[in-house]
Amino acid sequence: MDMESVRKDFPTIRSKKGIYLDSACQSLRPDQVIQSMMDYYENYPACGGRSVHSMATKVSVAIDECREALASFFGTKDPECYIFTKNSTEGLNTAAFGLDLKKGDAVVTTDTEHNSNHVPWLRLKDTVGIERRFSKSGKTGEFDIESFKACMDGKVKVVSVQHTNNVTGSSVPVRAVTEIAHDHGAIVIIDGAQAAPHMPVDLSKIDADIYCCSIHKMLGPSGMGVMYGKREVLEKLRPLTVGGGTVGLTTYDSVTMAPIPDRFEAGLLNYAGIIG
Repeated sequence: MDMESVRKDFPTIRSKKGIYLDSACQSLRPDQVIQSMMDYYENYPACGGRSVHSMATKVSVAIDECREALASFFGTKDPECYIFTKNSTEGLNTAAFGLDLKKGDAVVTTDTEHNSNHVPWLRLKDTVGIERRFSKSGKTGEFDIESFKACMDGKVKVVSVQHTNNVTGSSVPVRAVTEIAHDHGAIVIIDGAQAAPHMPVDLSKIDADIYCCSIHKMLGPSGMGVMYGKREVLEKLRPLTVGGGTVGLTTYDSVTMAPIPDRFEAGLLNYAGIIG
């Protein structure tokens, strides 16, 4: 790979000698992303999915094309199963608080999760009474499959783990995790924030029920994330935020939710971010 030709795509560094090393937090954006966003702001800055004039139609088409690109990138067949979020954190919260967990239900995570995959479950422990179980890491921080197996029984309703750890950089054998979890009837949520930018992720092979990632770590715009969910899981998931765009029919005392993915995308979206 010719690194100089790659650098030329990034206005932040092409005229400087510095090297950017903070992509684990947020990556730089190439010209193609910036120009696509500017094209939206300058030429068709309209709402998608609401209006029928030509600019709005162009936005709606771009949103559909983005979902199709995501499905192709992650190896799945249903573009409507990709929900736009602000980041992985929002996706993980949507998943955690959207599940119908009851007192005594057990949730398994590792003992080295990012706070975005720890605090939501801690809140559910305090408010609902779920049980927390922690799969202990090995001496060098690696995932210990035997410790994970020891956590599993019929009470476990959810397994939620990082695909790649944000501190150690070690990765979890997610396919093995999903197989074990599904054998016990548990739903699997994967925090892919650090994995999706750096390794091939084929969701059809991983078989996770929900997978969250942050587009701003993948050369994309700020404020953009994605939550993928299997359709049968999304159909049962309660939206975290409701209101404009999330409903079909409302009366004074009832509401019918919009189809997937609209029911999870409240209000006007970050159209420039999606297009970028």
